[in-house]
Amino acid sequence: AGYSWSCGLGKQEVVRGTERFEMVVQARTGPLQVGIANVGHKEWIGDSWWDEASENKAWYLNGSGDLCTGRRKVIRGRSEIKQGDVIGISVDMDYGVAAFYKIPASDKKGH
Repeated sequence: AGYSWSCGLGKQEVVRGTERFEMVVQARTGPLQVGIANVGHKEWIGDSWWDEASENKAWYLNGSGDLCTGRRKVIRGRSEIKQGDVIGISVDMDYGVAAFYKIPASDKKGH
């Protein structure tokens, strides 16, 4: 009874230009957070970004598909993240823009 945590914490620093990161959800066994954090604030990165301390320092999609920063939901998602979905983040440091997206497993068609 219960669930386990699986964490993948990678460091890919983006200083200039545009980078795109994608991951495929292999399985869902519990809460899910996929996002980016300001490198200057890595001392607070812990078990969860669902914390007031991470507000405006980390941005993430939760398992419901909501875009969040800390405990604040910025945009409500239309559907939850499921096994097989592709989660992506595009970061453009020249313009200071980050875009989050989800490609449902049913729509991947050669992705």
